[in-house]
Amino acid sequence: MKYALLLQVIGLYLVLPVLPACKTTATTTPDAASTSPTNAWTYGTWQGIGYQIDGANWPMELRHRVGEAAPLVDYPSLSCSGDWRVVKATPTRIDYVERITEGTSNCDLGVRIIVLKVDANQIAVVFKLPSYGDKAIAHALLTREPDKNM
Repeated sequence: MKYALLLQVIGLYLVLPVLPACKTTATTTPDAASTSPTNAWTYGTWQGIGYQIDGANWPMELRHRVGEAAPLVDYPSLSCSGDWRVVKATPTRIDYVERITEGTSNCDLGVRIIVLKVDANQIAVVFKLPSYGDKAIAHALLTREPDKNM
């Protein structure tokens, strides 16, 4: 399998498999993009650990069910949760804006999320905060949990 250096996040290099090139980029409205076939690879329950640039880390869970308008995200140790609204989607990358709805004083608000498809059961997540410019503030590698209800 071919590998390429995809991105450097917080001094840590993420080396991900080379994926087939995409010739088109679909930019759609949040509601339409949330249920499009372009992001069907995000369906399921995903779990992992987020790592911040200051050294902190936290467990997270992402749940995206068929027919739901937006994936739901939960940061249990931070006591906050919300959803991710699609901004732009391609077959292997989705850009989201995070909307924290519970525990708003415990998590950053207005975080931009980039999700990259690693393979059928792993996704890489990059967290950016506009006040930090284009610099990533955190990253995570999430693994799909077995789900018999999908």
